[in-house]
Amino acid sequence: PGFNVRARHPFFPWVTDYYTDPAFFHASYRPTAIRNSIVMYLNYIPILFIFYCTRRESKIWEFYKTTIVFSASVQFFFTLPQTIFETWFSIAVDKEYETTIFLCSMFKLNTAAFNIMSYNAIVVME
Repeated sequence: PGFNVRARHPFFPWVTDYYTDPAFFHASYRPTAIRNSIVMYLNYIPILFIFYCTRRESKIWEFYKTTIVFSASVQFFFTLPQTIFETWFSIAVDKEYETTIFLCSMFKLNTAAFNIMSYNAIVVME
């Protein structure tokens, strides 16, 4: 029964797995990483436009610094690790890239968690 679970859910942790065991970044994920990095870079355009507008007009900064500017800043900085990871993956991983389970988990899960948290930025109203 354990082998059937492992076959159906390959990311399911196994009893004998340790964090120092080898893991792989598979090259089959590369087209998805390219698509994700392009989409994430396109999503930075409105955020950079907000930053440009606040630098150009100081009243925008004063009126919206706790709402729109704060939320754009959080989204920019919290999605940056995922964007860097996807970009690195699409450039550097052209074959199976060996790492450890610990590093693989840290890269995949933590960058994704920061990415999800960025859209839950609390806006402070004055």
